[in-house]
Amino acid sequence: MRYKIVRGSKIYVGHRRKVQLKEQIEVLRRDLHELAEKFGIMSPIVLKKSEELDKVLNKYNLLVVKGILKTEIVRRTQKLTAGDAKN
Repeated sequence: MRYKIVRGSKIYVGHRRKVQLKEQIEVLRRDLHELAEKFGIMSPIVLKKSEELDKVLNKYNLLVVKGILKTEIVRRTQKLTAGDAKN
């Protein structure tokens, strides 16, 4: 995993991107609710905004899954390495 030192702490490089996407998701959700109240949930404007939100959610979920997979690979590698050190 790639890390970056920020204010003396190691931070996973993808963390900043995840935070940006979370903020974008919240803005899109707020907008979606306002549009749905104003135009109704079947309005083309609302459906387009919903699709936009879906795309950002998919990007966020992909980053989360990649992070989980990388963490699991590192843990398994560490276990294997620790097992080899005992032998």
